[in-house]
Amino acid sequence: MATSKRWLNRHLRLPSRLSHGAKGNTTYAEDIMEAMTEALSLMSQVTEYTFEWRDLSPNQRTLRLLSTARSAFGISLRKLTLNAQLENFRALVSTVEFENLEDLELYFDHDNIDLDVEETLQILQNTIAPFMNHFRRTISSLFIFSASKADLSSLFPALDKFPRLYNLIFHLPWDSAHLSEPDALIGFLRRNTEMLRSIELGKSYAAVSELADAPTCIWSQFSRALLSDPRVLTDLTILKIPAFESFEETLACINYSAHTLRTLHLVDYFFGEDELLAFVQLFARRNLDSGLRTLYIGLSTLTVSTIDLLARRLPALDSLGLVLAEYVASEIMIMQHNVLVLQASPFCMSLAAHSFPEWGLANIGIWSKRFIETPYSTPEETAIMLHIARCFPSIRSFKALPRSTSAFICPAFP
Repeated sequence: MATSKRWLNRHLRLPSRLSHGAKGNTTYAEDIMEAMTEALSLMSQVTEYTFEWRDLSPNQRTLRLLSTARSAFGISLRKLTLNAQLENFRALVSTVEFENLEDLELYFDHDNIDLDVEETLQILQNTIAPFMNHFRRTISSLFIFSASKADLSSLFPALDKFPRLYNLIFHLPWDSAHLSEPDALIGFLRRNTEMLRSIELGKSYAAVSELADAPTCIWSQFSRALLSDPRVLTDLTILKIPAFESFEETLACINYSAHTLRTLHLVDYFFGEDELLAFVQLFARRNLDSGLRTLYIGLSTLTVSTIDLLARRLPALDSLGLVLAEYVASEIMIMQHNVLVLQASPFCMSLAAHSFPEWGLANIGIWSKRFIETPYSTPEETAIMLHIARCFPSIRSFKALPRSTSAFICPAFP
């Protein structure tokens, strides 16, 4: 700490106290901006840079700060994260000086104003797309999150092929107001299948312009188009997606990469017993590698047979996340005198007599009802995880947090 203070005092002119303008208006924010700009100019070895811009319009000091960062980080930067309203991206990506960039994350924030169609088109095609295309030869990971009202359909046809793109994450509002042409995104995926091994498609939420019609969900249209081209979904090692419209379509999607997947997250669907059996049979051919290592799915029932099936058919599984339908947890847990008690259900009674010493499961996560991967646990969720962990001596963490640091209410085991 003392060394940091000496460095700051030697290199920066930090404001010693609040200063005021002639009319009593504080200029402390301006002093801070100047100090930050000076500090950035001295940081020549930065490898990751995150810039978040909310609400304020660009001014001379803001633009100078951005310019200074671009100049200082140009050669060393490997990861860039930009978070701003769509209209501010024109100033944010006005120049490209990160010649070795490998990881790009763009967050299109909630809009302050309603952009008309032509203005949105200009920003997406003439500002953001050229900025992204500049890094097409170096980018290996791309993340786009949108909470903007804008229709992003015009962005994807303007993007080139990214020959080194390995990891792709899109969190979008899957409706007609924000992605009116799903085939535009399908086309971008098709252009980049050669190296692509990790795909995550998640949901975000965005407002709709007051002048627009009520949007319709386009996920089923998009997923069917995705399913029709096996090239997009083949040879993946990581796949995180919402379920398709039918169980059969979902199974077909997973089957394209069943021989290579190491991580699978499937949200918004609760497997029944027969469906789970059909699902794990997809991985029966995995005998030449370590197999599926991470699994996150929903279950409409939880029995000892369920646990036994996963242990036998997915022996290499290291991390298991289960989202239980609303009634499942209530079948297992009851509350007596404000204390959680494991109910004498068939699951609890049978599991108490079982042990799975050969399954090397290291992490278990239980969530109730909602597909939200929060590390926090309700007392009910923690109690169920503790009960399951009694049968697995290898389990070291709950929801990726060490068991020793987890806060929970200890249940009464049968």
